[in-house]
Amino acid sequence: MMCSVLIRKIVLVLGCVLQSFWAQASSLSVHYDLKVQMLDPKSRTLEIEQISTIENHGNKEHSQLTWLVYPNRFQKPLPHLGDLNYHRIYPHGFSKGEIVFSHISVPGQKSADLKDSFSTISFLNMPKGIAYTQRLDKTLKPQESITVKMNYKLIIPNKLGSFGFYRDILTLSGGWTPYLASLNQNEEFDLRAPPEKSSWNINIDSAWPFVIKHKYYPKGQHHIEMKEVSQVNMQSSPRFFSYQTTHAGRTVEVFYPKKKNRKIQKNMEIFLLEFLRYVEKNSQLFAQSPHRLSLSQAPLREMLAVQTSGSSYFSDRTFKTVEFLRSFHTFPLLQTLFGQLVYDKTHRLESNLDALWVTELLAQKLTQEFIAYQKYQHTDARDIQAIKTLSIFPIVDQVIHSPQFAFFDVFYDFAYPYDPVRDDFLRFNHRRAYGRSMMSNMEDVVGEELVEKTIYQYLVSSEKNFMRLLQEHEDDDLGKSFSQWIAPRPPINYKLSFRNTEKKDGQLFHQVSLIKEGPKDFVEPVELRVKTKGKDQLLIWDGEGSTHEFEFQSTYPIKLLEIDPRRRLLETDLSDNRKPAKRKFVLTESYFNYDVVAEQPQIFIAGQLRKTHGGANRFNVRATYLKDIYGVNFSYLRLFGSSLDHIRLSHGISAGISINRIADDFALVDAGSGPTAVQIGQEGWITSVTSSYLYGNQVSFTNPLEGGYGSVSLNLGTTILGGDSNYYRISTHHAWILPLHPNHFLAFRGQFGTSGQSGVPSQVQFRLGGIDAMRGLPLDDNRFTGRHLLLLTGEYRHFLYQDFDVNFWLFRVRSIQGALFSNAGRVTHTTEEKALHLIDSTSSVSGLADLFRPDQMLVDVGYGLRFHIEYFGVSPSLLTFDIARSISDLGTGLQFYLGVTQTF
Repeated sequence: MMCSVLIRKIVLVLGCVLQSFWAQASSLSVHYDLKVQMLDPKSRTLEIEQISTIENHGNKEHSQLTWLVYPNRFQKPLPHLGDLNYHRIYPHGFSKGEIVFSHISVPGQKSADLKDSFSTISFLNMPKGIAYTQRLDKTLKPQESITVKMNYKLIIPNKLGSFGFYRDILTLSGGWTPYLASLNQNEEFDLRAPPEKSSWNINIDSAWPFVIKHKYYPKGQHHIEMKEVSQVNMQSSPRFFSYQTTHAGRTVEVFYPKKKNRKIQKNMEIFLLEFLRYVEKNSQLFAQSPHRLSLSQAPLREMLAVQTSGSSYFSDRTFKTVEFLRSFHTFPLLQTLFGQLVYDKTHRLESNLDALWVTELLAQKLTQEFIAYQKYQHTDARDIQAIKTLSIFPIVDQVIHSPQFAFFDVFYDFAYPYDPVRDDFLRFNHRRAYGRSMMSNMEDVVGEELVEKTIYQYLVSSEKNFMRLLQEHEDDDLGKSFSQWIAPRPPINYKLSFRNTEKKDGQLFHQVSLIKEGPKDFVEPVELRVKTKGKDQLLIWDGEGSTHEFEFQSTYPIKLLEIDPRRRLLETDLSDNRKPAKRKFVLTESYFNYDVVAEQPQIFIAGQLRKTHGGANRFNVRATYLKDIYGVNFSYLRLFGSSLDHIRLSHGISAGISINRIADDFALVDAGSGPTAVQIGQEGWITSVTSSYLYGNQVSFTNPLEGGYGSVSLNLGTTILGGDSNYYRISTHHAWILPLHPNHFLAFRGQFGTSGQSGVPSQVQFRLGGIDAMRGLPLDDNRFTGRHLLLLTGEYRHFLYQDFDVNFWLFRVRSIQGALFSNAGRVTHTTEEKALHLIDSTSSVSGLADLFRPDQMLVDVGYGLRFHIEYFGVSPSLLTFDIARSISDLGTGLQFYLGVTQTF
């Protein structure tokens, strides 16, 4: 028995050894000679001559070569951009980047037209020109070499991120020269593989100073040699500032292309000193690691830190948040610094396919150890008690459940990092797993103890690759698991589908089924939490198949069933993970506006009871206070389509009841003998029922780039429910945004309403004035309050200044947007007309048909400012200031408004 186990283990290890050997075997080696002219960096254009010497160490002849040209990825906008992240990549709209070849030749072979020798390959739905095949007149035979000469212009996109030019900062994280694609074990070019390690000779003539892999170079001509490097990263700017933190023989140098922020520098120095002290304490782990590390500040908005070939970039937004959230910004910094410490070892032992995730896995584990050593209180912001307590407020609830801010995954202990754009050279051509995800998957299968043991054995003394080392400690073959972990994760969802309980002999016997929605052959452990009185147990399904049935018993009834209680899975829907469903109450609308001229506040406070994650059934309550009416509304909303929190991506129907108290209403009119106060409405109660249909397709509330929303409503006032009036009101409201440019938009709104000819209290009639309607008219003027309403609005929204940082502690201002607007509308059968009719029954009263007379339309114009802010440096919101004036009724004067949302 022991012999068979030993033989099986030897076979498994040999399989890993062969797999590693095949993956690491590289039959083509490349030496790159570059001559770079960077004489006018502001033009975003570099002139480059590249000579690539390729040696064939394999057994296969090659009649063609395959080149990857990363900058050509930027010929079109990056994928998966939308309202929430477009300006984190392109602050001023799309900017093109590419390589334009002027000459390609192979010495000793006939020169051919570029179109004849080079042809593009379709690749991952990316723009043409990402991958090229170069046909050779003469095959490259084993043990022979060939030289390929290229002349080209590198055009760098004007964009944020780790590859671009922004505000005199040129950042190139790698891939800025064409590079030869790697070969797989069959000696075929693999477009999805990272580049092989190569040697580089770089002669650069630069008008600006620059930094390449830990070293600063002043402007001028320089010769740089690098060996065993897969890619070269470079950053350039008119001026560089730097400082060093040194401890126990190790140094971390931080480069700033802009003037240093002393407060941020102080925070960084404290953090780096803690890091270096920890490394000193664990010197055995890092005995062979580099003694010089570096961080370069870059204009990153999607990722807080980016790992490059042996160095790191960090965002200029690092630590620019409130103090109690600042520790979360250290996590990605730690991962990149630990990544630099283990980089040489992983890239020596691992294949180019595995080196990236192994580096990240080790860095993730070391980061966790550092956090435990420093006794950080929280690694997931959702666990902070203050945030839980304040989650009733929408800006806090959004941070927890529907984050729309930059770097949000930094604040959550996600096993799967969020990176839809993949604006990162190391991952642009594949969706290979992150080290954090790999470690989580390994821990689920072989256990945390074995993974930790393997990591430390690898760091301290191992000369074996990680897969082989882990397999030596595990009897089961992990080959299939590794293949699944490394591959792109398919969409997966798990849900509770069946529950049955029977009572026998004083015990309860339960059957609970789980369903997997997704590929059957995708296997991962799934945990089910079962809570009964005084007992909490964890059941595990290995993930095989598409369904699984748990059978267990308990003394007391089940209180709770919950899939994935430790939040380790990546599911497409979390709303079906728990029975009974966890619910929350959220202030969906906390709306306060103040009419400065009328000294009149408008207050709406609305809340919603719903499932913690999504859910189609929602229960609403709203409290309202206006000048002459206050009350509450209760309603039920049923959504169809996407049921995401805080996102207008659904359509649905609602039904509700309102109870309002109204005050006596008087209209001041001039009947010929001077101003007279006429009572047009009596105090009392209004009860009404409302049914509505609503729709929307906007993602962002603060700055939607396109799309719209709207509703149609029927409101019936009735005495049956205790009110004093019977009436009806029908209204419809629609708004839409038309993008002219990512920074310039046209917004349109249309609103129509009509109500019954009698019985409608003046206090609930349509108002043409105010911040929600015609901003050039006052809210409470009887001339502009009536039974029928028509309103049309046009607004030109445009950014005045973007992407800056002004700290007001509670919030930080990030951008300023302007809005030039105009409204045209009319209200008929007004309360003023009613008052005059009460005095003089012969006076005329306008009707529904009069709404559509163009000569009677009122028009206003105005301008507003929208300050795009981030509360605590995290949660996006708005502060607005509008000024408007009617050009049809100059007597109303200027109207001023303060607000916290877009008007529509």
